[in-house]
Amino acid sequence: MQSRAGDMKDSGRSDEIIALHTADSEMQLGRALLHALHNAGISVLYQDREMRTVWARNMRPPWASDTADSNGMLPLAQAERIGAAKRNVVASGNPEHLELSIPADDGVRWFQIWVDADHDDGGAVQGVVTTMVETTEQKRREQTLKTLLREVSHRSKNLLA
Repeated sequence: MQSRAGDMKDSGRSDEIIALHTADSEMQLGRALLHALHNAGISVLYQDREMRTVWARNMRPPWASDTADSNGMLPLAQAERIGAAKRNVVASGNPEHLELSIPADDGVRWFQIWVDADHDDGGAVQGVVTTMVETTEQKRREQTLKTLLREVSHRSKNLLA
């Protein structure tokens, strides 16, 4: 059994892989990561340089799509922002990060989106990996906290007046 530890990053995290030594273990790792994506509500999409979908995992609305462009049910402006980010990543090889708000029946849904280049062995960009994470609840908590702080500030000023 072999153990391989990745380099510690500045954030103190480690990309450590322990006891990965057979094809069966790789299959188990793949299944476990798919479960983790599902449980965390993370959607991942891989597209080639021409933006044709190669594979997608855990795609839920608004990302789920029957169309080849994989823009799902997104409003045109947001779909164009994501498309522009993907084209920039293919052209430059540098990652992009977006925060999108998407109208929904129950208000606005918020998403963090990362677009990363997939480089071949020669360093050329062969595709893009797009990762989408819904942050709506976090945004709602932040808004509630801002409202509470504003109210506390207002009441404090009234008490001091």
